[in-house]
Amino acid sequence: MSGSVLTRVVSHLSRTSRFLPPNKTRCANIRRPFTAKPQGGGQIRPLDGVKVLDLTRVLAGPFATMILGDLGAEVIKVERPGSGDDTRAWGPPFVGEESAYFLSVNRNKKSIAVDLKDPEGTKLVTKLAKVCDVLVENYLPGKLNEMGLGYEELSKVAPQLIYCSITGYGQTGPESHKPGYDSIASAVSGMMHITGPEDGDPVRPGVAMTDLATGLYTQGAVMAALLQRQKTGRGLHIDCNLLSSQEKSPGLFSVTVLDFVHGFSGTWLVGIYRMHVSYLWAEGMMGHGFCGRP
Repeated sequence: MSGSVLTRVVSHLSRTSRFLPPNKTRCANIRRPFTAKPQGGGQIRPLDGVKVLDLTRVLAGPFATMILGDLGAEVIKVERPGSGDDTRAWGPPFVGEESAYFLSVNRNKKSIAVDLKDPEGTKLVTKLAKVCDVLVENYLPGKLNEMGLGYEELSKVAPQLIYCSITGYGQTGPESHKPGYDSIASAVSGMMHITGPEDGDPVRPGVAMTDLATGLYTQGAVMAALLQRQKTGRGLHIDCNLLSSQEKSPGLFSVTVLDFVHGFSGTWLVGIYRMHVSYLWAEGMMGHGFCGRP
């Protein structure tokens, strides 16, 4: 990206901050109290004035930042030059030349192409971080540190920055160096084990539940961090990971289906939970029925 374009991008972010503390870092006013009143009778945008730098790809991270954008934040998505986010090429279906998958988790965002292997690219991201409130990334632990874009480095020049890292297994621990994927975390967490028939193989959920759950936890953590920053005036580092997010999901459900007394029962719920199960219709009828009570 040329110097003139860089200047315009950073200038735009600075000018469009509606709540600028005088003579301080140009970001959303960290002391501004939240309000439930819509501005001018329009749609309520609780994150209006908040700027998010999105260094994520595929699903968990983009899903989280999309929700922040839905709530009114200005999201700047940083992509690789040329190919961009992996999901730009995923399909069918396509809408014209655009991947429907990509569009479904990247609305309300502005995209720029930056080569983070180029020192000029890292300088650009650093300048953007100085005028943003939140940075979300999903690189392997340590990768951005090598580029000078880790939390420790950026927090020195952007103390207001809420820095959120999404990984497979967290920032520390014996598995932290490994890449994480939805299907792997779904298997390791036990979600596949409790999905499917009792005498069948483990079954992956029909959608990427691990990525989606992680995105929701990430969005919630960022919202909490924004509230915390109102009290402290400083940003912080959030550690989100796929495995922890998915381990929360089976929780109570696992206690029921992994009954140590009666043995594994797959998705066949027992006791009062039977009312939440789909049943095969009577002989001669095709399909399954679902019955439950209010």
